[in-house]
Amino acid sequence: MGSDSTLKFLNHGVSMDGQPPSSMDLVLRNLRRPKKRLRLFELDKWLMCSIVGTCLGPPDIKRVTKRHKIRFEGDVREHQIHSFFVERAAENGPISRSLSKVLDEKFARTIKLVGQQSDDADLEQLWEDLCAKGDVAAAYWAFMSHSHIPDWLRNNIFGDVHMLSHFMGGHNRQNAKALWQAERQIEQLAVRLNKARQHAQDTIAGKDRQIGDLEKELKVTRQQLTSTYARMTKATSPSRTKPADRGRSERRLSSARARIRLLEQQNERMRHLLDAIADVDLSASLQPKTAGTQVEDDTMPPDLKGCQILYVGGRYQLVPHLRARVEALDACLLHHDGGKEETLKSLDGLVDQADVVFCPIDCISHQACLKAKHLCKRRAKPFVPLRSSSTSCFVRAIRMLEASGVDLEANTIPSNFDVNAQAE
Repeated sequence: MGSDSTLKFLNHGVSMDGQPPSSMDLVLRNLRRPKKRLRLFELDKWLMCSIVGTCLGPPDIKRVTKRHKIRFEGDVREHQIHSFFVERAAENGPISRSLSKVLDEKFARTIKLVGQQSDDADLEQLWEDLCAKGDVAAAYWAFMSHSHIPDWLRNNIFGDVHMLSHFMGGHNRQNAKALWQAERQIEQLAVRLNKARQHAQDTIAGKDRQIGDLEKELKVTRQQLTSTYARMTKATSPSRTKPADRGRSERRLSSARARIRLLEQQNERMRHLLDAIADVDLSASLQPKTAGTQVEDDTMPPDLKGCQILYVGGRYQLVPHLRARVEALDACLLHHDGGKEETLKSLDGLVDQADVVFCPIDCISHQACLKAKHLCKRRAKPFVPLRSSSTSCFVRAIRMLEASGVDLEANTIPSNFDVNAQAE
């Protein structure tokens, strides 16, 4: 093989007769191919765009811009800055030399690694390994800036980087669209959350006002009873009461007792009537809408799905019965006696464990009820005051909570759910 054929083989990787190179040809090519580092302006101009865009990041561009005191007029876009440095990189000037220096310092380790390889197969395998590790930018500059890289491998590397840029562009567009959709969903959820919080605050404020009004009425009633009792005690005193006055006082006392008994009877009748109305409403809410189907058993309690119910106060002797009913539904009943024997400080830990808190208002201290309500409000837990401490009231309250769409696992109460009205 003459000098001309050898030169052509070294330039194009094939022998003069078109046959694949022999092992001796490969040895000669590797021996005669010099290992020389190339600077940016010594490379082909069509490589500048891919090298600047792939190997130089915004900090590198900012570093060169500051070093050469480059100033752009007006509102310059990123692609315009990119085009400026692509043009300067192809020129034999200070900016191109600075860019080459930045690249050499940034990828010194990879440049040294590529320079140690001479065999084409080893170089190709090294390129594949570096790409697999994600070192595409370092490998691209290292291979393009070494003169002993064969043309066919240089072209393959350029094609790989070119297609990678297309792939990354499409991937980034999909991510941008997904991000935009996620941001819109977050905004919508934030609006709904704010509305729900505002409605909950308004509902709690209304309940607090009702409790305040009831407390004022109770205070006035107690004062009236105390005053009436004092007057009656004074009027019936043996030392100051005359026989005629004593007779009138006894008649008034008998009349008052009769009225009290009458009011108690009326109250009991109203209690039974309210229970009957509640049962009727419950049966109506559980009535199936599909014609031709049988009515479900309204005595069947809802599935509590492993929730924990805190029962504050109530009658101690009924707690085992309530616990047995709750455990039969694969749930757990936590109990606090409302401050009779247990301290109110232990309510904090119990409220943290519970999914919903029940308070029978007829058998609990006022202080314990207010503290339980405050803890539920602060921890966003459902708080359900019960009209009585009876077992039927407890079971009915659970059934009504389920029928009204209360999500015990999420600790939320729907906006149309009136706890006091439902529980009573």
